[in-house]
Amino acid sequence: MIFRYLTPVVYYLLILIWGYIFIFYLRKMQNKNINDKLLQTLLFILAIDSLRTFIESLFFGIKYTSQNNLFLTDWQTQLEQPYFVFVPKALNLGVALIIFFILLKKWLPAESSRRQNIDNLIKKQKIKLQKVIDNLYQTKEELNKSRDDYKNRFIYFPFPVFIWQKRGDDFEMVTANDAAYKDSNGKIKDVFNVQSKILWKEEPELTQYLHNAYDQKTSFTILREYTFRATNSTKYVSATYSFLPPDSVQIVTVDITEQKNAEKELIRQKILFETMFNSISDGVIITNSQREIMVANKGMNLLFGYNPEELIGQSAEKIYAQNSEFVKAGNIIFNELNKENEKRFETEYRKKHGEIFKGETFGAKLFDTQNQWIGNLAIIRDITERIEFIDALSKAKEKAEESDKLKTEFMNNLSHEIRTPLNGILGFSGLLAHENTFDKKQLHYINIIQNSGQQLLRIIDEIVEISELVTKQVNINFRVISFHELLMDLYHFFRPMALAKNISLFIKKQHKRNPCFIYSDYEKLQRILNILIENAIKYTENGFIKIGYSIKDERLEIFVQDTGIGIEKDKFNEIFALFAQVEKEISKKTGGLGLGLCIAREYIKLLEGNIFLTSEVEKGSTFYIQIPYKAMEINKNNLNIQDMEQENKNIVLVAEDEEINFLYIETILEDEIEKDLHILHAKNGLEAVKICENNPEIKLVLMDIKMPKMNGNQATMHIRTFRPLLPIVAQTAFTTDEDKKEALDAGCNDFISKPIDREILIELIKKYIP
Repeated sequence: MIFRYLTPVVYYLLILIWGYIFIFYLRKMQNKNINDKLLQTLLFILAIDSLRTFIESLFFGIKYTSQNNLFLTDWQTQLEQPYFVFVPKALNLGVALIIFFILLKKWLPAESSRRQNIDNLIKKQKIKLQKVIDNLYQTKEELNKSRDDYKNRFIYFPFPVFIWQKRGDDFEMVTANDAAYKDSNGKIKDVFNVQSKILWKEEPELTQYLHNAYDQKTSFTILREYTFRATNSTKYVSATYSFLPPDSVQIVTVDITEQKNAEKELIRQKILFETMFNSISDGVIITNSQREIMVANKGMNLLFGYNPEELIGQSAEKIYAQNSEFVKAGNIIFNELNKENEKRFETEYRKKHGEIFKGETFGAKLFDTQNQWIGNLAIIRDITERIEFIDALSKAKEKAEESDKLKTEFMNNLSHEIRTPLNGILGFSGLLAHENTFDKKQLHYINIIQNSGQQLLRIIDEIVEISELVTKQVNINFRVISFHELLMDLYHFFRPMALAKNISLFIKKQHKRNPCFIYSDYEKLQRILNILIENAIKYTENGFIKIGYSIKDERLEIFVQDTGIGIEKDKFNEIFALFAQVEKEISKKTGGLGLGLCIAREYIKLLEGNIFLTSEVEKGSTFYIQIPYKAMEINKNNLNIQDMEQENKNIVLVAEDEEINFLYIETILEDEIEKDLHILHAKNGLEAVKICENNPEIKLVLMDIKMPKMNGNQATMHIRTFRPLLPIVAQTAFTTDEDKKEALDAGCNDFISKPIDREILIELIKKYIP
């Protein structure tokens, strides 16, 4: 009985459920987010099937309730009609046909398309998977390569590397690289597999570093002084501890002993600099580009009364007397716009308690490594006392100059007063000397009066001259002069004096045909050379005196060489002092006040030159004068001086070991031969051969027979092997026929005897150099 009522309930529940399902599918089909065609087809089939089930449930539910007289009893007859019975079946068939059609037209193509998409997706996934596999394979190779690289880098790493492996609660060293072996002289292997607590028993902190790196899985660096047990050497090292998975720690050590020593040295130098910086009595400050004081030394306390700490961060304006002085100093050096990097200037400063003083400042700009201006340096000095001293000195100078003028005037008056009677003495004694009424003894006395008077006159002239030089009352008169003519005038003037002492006097000219016109003061230059030549004659008893010149680096260098007594080296400067006479005994014989060289030096200063000497005791001295060389081109008969030099010089070799003989021959060749000769000098036979080999232009050889190293005959035979036609004239003191024949047999073309006759030598030169 219960199923009679329960069955309709089931039917009507089915009707409600399938109705809801039908509506649900319809809504889902309307969802625009569903793009899958297969899913859309399936929803459509399900919607039709749910409609069919809904209608069937409705049909059979109505039929059952009507059949059992529950309600709608009049519907049973209608529903049992054939056409109503056909409706559900037809509906089933229609739905089946629709579903079959959809399966054929929609589902199967969509499913095929989906399968194709799935296949394409699988293919793409396969490609991606293959790429992943390839990447994994490549990664594996790179990993292997990286492992090999690490191994190689580990082995050949330039710094010692140690690998410690975890063993229980401790670590053991398991390996080390080549640098570690080298650093320990191979003894590092002795500590392999030794626990760190044993190895570093006295330094447990080193074991703790290993634990820290291992436990924290990190890297860190420590700097420490370390004693290598293997070599028992102490170094400063930088040790880097790094965790190596899975159970190791790597230690890389870098020897920083040199850097540490450099750091210590830097600290030492810093302390030294600070000590020096603060020991400077002058005030020193360093400012930035805004002129704010960054550093100040203790000298600022002494100078200004400020402690250095009081000035740090303050504007430098604080120490200037006025703002205008501060601005002025900036314009001079301390501003960016000023292009000067260093400058010395004077300004006024103000001390802490208000006192103003005059200061001298050396200012300099400071630059960084990129040459960017970063600030300024100022060194300040109180010059109040100096100014007062200069003022006092200036006044003293004025008094001294006034005194010098008075002294000079006095000397001039004294000179005039002495010269007047002295002229009478010299004049009348000269007249007496020409009288025939005096015997030899009386004439000798008259000559003594004459010589003594001349000497006294010369002394007076020197005193007046040095007085004028000291008081700067001498004027310089520059003009064009022929230096060659000046030398020749001096030569002719002093030659009789030299001959009177049996001394040879020579002139050595650089250019024979060029008269060497220069721009200088003729009288001053003549006076300088007069003093030098007169001294050379005075202090030379035998030998020679040579005067010459050369042009070096735009300066005319004149020399006076003698073979006199010489001067000790430690007295070179002393001889130029006032009233200096180095050899007192000789000076007593020769006379004079010792003013000559002092006068010469003062004149050379006026000519913008300098004087110096070389000397050797008992061998002679050479005085050198250097003055500016201003070459002048003078036209004579419309010819330039430079045109007077011939293009081709005739080269003559003089082989002579005696200096005086060579100078004599050189003087004749330069002064008496009307040709442009270039003279070479060989001091021995071997040197003569080498000069001939190196100078194929030589046109004549004057060969001394007696010479060191190789005599003249031997040298001639050697020269004949490579210069068979070169004219060679033998010149020797050996004058026998046998000597002459021996020289001619050796290859000489001619023969001249010593002492050499000037005329014969000139004729021989003209014979072989026409």
